[in-house]
Amino acid sequence: GAAQATDAGSILNGLNLNWEVQAQPIYTGTSKDPIPGVQATVRTDSDLVLGVTSTKYKIVQNHQAFDFISDLIPQGINFVKGGEARKGSMAWLLAEAPSFKVLGEDYNSYLLFVNRHDGKGSVRVANTPIRVACSNAINLALRDASRIWSIRHSGDIDLKLREAQRTIQQAAEYQQQLSVYATNMASEKISEIQVHRFFEGLMEPPSITSDSSRAEQNTRNRYEELVTRYFEAPDLADFRGTKWGVIQALTDFQTHSAPQRKTSTFQERVFQRSANGDAWLNQAVLELEAA
Repeated sequence: GAAQATDAGSILNGLNLNWEVQAQPIYTGTSKDPIPGVQATVRTDSDLVLGVTSTKYKIVQNHQAFDFISDLIPQGINFVKGGEARKGSMAWLLAEAPSFKVLGEDYNSYLLFVNRHDGKGSVRVANTPIRVACSNAINLALRDASRIWSIRHSGDIDLKLREAQRTIQQAAEYQQQLSVYATNMASEKISEIQVHRFFEGLMEPPSITSDSSRAEQNTRNRYEELVTRYFEAPDLADFRGTKWGVIQALTDFQTHSAPQRKTSTFQERVFQRSANGDAWLNQAVLELEAA
């Protein structure tokens, strides 16, 4: 498994992520000539097609993407799990970094490392703090610190070390800025009437093409769930009446709310919000800041 491993190679081997990907031409029908400009990315161990990309797309093997993590382990970064999504089109590792405090509360710090083989993203690291009191993922975009960043890779030993150091630095900067931001938002008061209006404003009106009665009920359910999480959650007692309390209700909603329709991709959506950013949450927070 990941937890006992001491270098990138043994971590990937323990998680069965050391397979390789190669580019293959794509043909149509009986044509002997491949379609120009495109290629399929294919796992060599299973022949599964992971994506269709431009021929300019450069495949980065998992062992290349994650080789720099060997330099993170001596610095207190503990790799706890990993796996693949969509048959391997995305390979990921999850690491636990040293915990920290925000407004006197404990936060666990997790780093999500992602390598994609479908042409839809670069090798990246996402910083996902978890508020211990409620297990909320705090996937907030902050102006003064990056939560998600891309990793360069070349096989160069000095570059690997620099990327490892940059990862530690970026994670620390985000934690520091999150604490500053939380302090500012906790000092901004918001009335109960303002909170109700704000939550109402976040609800999307039902589309004309949808089943309006069901859509209206879904909207009402989402609104009531947000209200309940804000006004009744015991862990928000210290922050109710502040914009930081509203943000905690929003992150609680995004982390734990069941989907309106049960789908197999719900966990994947939660995962994607960590890896790619949570557009709904970030837009909501921008509107809250302006309220």
